[in-house]
Amino acid sequence: AEIRRDVVVAKSFARRFQAIDPAGFSDQETISRPLMLRSLRETVEDYENRTWEMPVTQISGFHLFVAQMPGYFSFQSVKDYDDYATRMRAVPRQFDDLMANMRQGPRDRLMPPKCPLENAVEQVERLTTQDPE
Repeated sequence: AEIRRDVVVAKSFARRFQAIDPAGFSDQETISRPLMLRSLRETVEDYENRTWEMPVTQISGFHLFVAQMPGYFSFQSVKDYDDYATRMRAVPRQFDDLMANMRQGPRDRLMPPKCPLENAVEQVERLTTQDPE
């Protein structure tokens, strides 16, 4: 459901970006506009191609995002720690949703190659055996 909502938002933003007249844009804005449009278009295409049913590889996936998540927080205040703890409490549910999506892939005849999945398993095993420090 969240993926579908993201696509609706991406389509809306794409229409809005497309409607903006780039005349008078700075050089950076001139470069950024087509890149943003491409990113939004790819979000829609990924949904239509059901790539969310194959969300794990050795170079991307929620398993890597979770390992990198502490780097997104400043940990300068109690609120930072509370926000991080809240997100970590949501991780089991997110993994459940991820696995449900991955189970749908074979039903739709969508499976990533075996090697990237094996590499992802090895990554997770290494991450889960590291000292939290």
